[in-house]
Amino acid sequence: MLGAKFENRKARALLCLLTLVFWISACSIPNLESAECTEARETARGFYSWYFGTSAEDREKQKHVRTRYVSTLFQPNRTGPADWEKDPFTLTRNFPSTFRIGKCELESEKRAEFEVQLLWRPGELSEDGDATRTVRLTLIKEEDGWKAFSVYMPE
Repeated sequence: MLGAKFENRKARALLCLLTLVFWISACSIPNLESAECTEARETARGFYSWYFGTSAEDREKQKHVRTRYVSTLFQPNRTGPADWEKDPFTLTRNFPSTFRIGKCELESEKRAEFEVQLLWRPGELSEDGDATRTVRLTLIKEEDGWKAFSVYMPE
C-alpha cells in the first residue's frame, strides 16, 4: 500500500513538471519581425546608443564610427532656416535623454523604416514642451551593412 502511494506521488509530480514545461514553452513570444528588420534594428539601436552616449565634440573625433552607421547619401531634413539649428538625427534643439526603437516597416529588401521615440527627463522637455517625440529613421542596406539614410518627422 505504501509503495502504491509513493508511485502515485511520483506520477503526479512528473505530470506537474511536464505541464509546467509545456506552459513555459507555449508562452514564449515568437519573433514576427523579418530578418532584414532585425538586422537593421541592431544598426539603429547601435547608432542612437553611440550618438546619445557621446558629445558633439567626441562625435567629430569619431568619424570612423559615424561612417559605420550613417550613409554617405544621408541628407539632413532641413526645409527652412530654423531647421539648421536642429540636430539632424533628433530634429530638435533640446537634446533628448534617451530613445526607443519602435516598429519597423520594410519597404524593400534594402530599405527599412523605424519609429524612433525620443524621451526627455521631467523638467527637460522638448522645445514643444513634450516629454516624448517620434521621428522616422530610414535605413538603407549598403555593401557593408545597414546605414542611416534619412530622419524626418511623421505626418
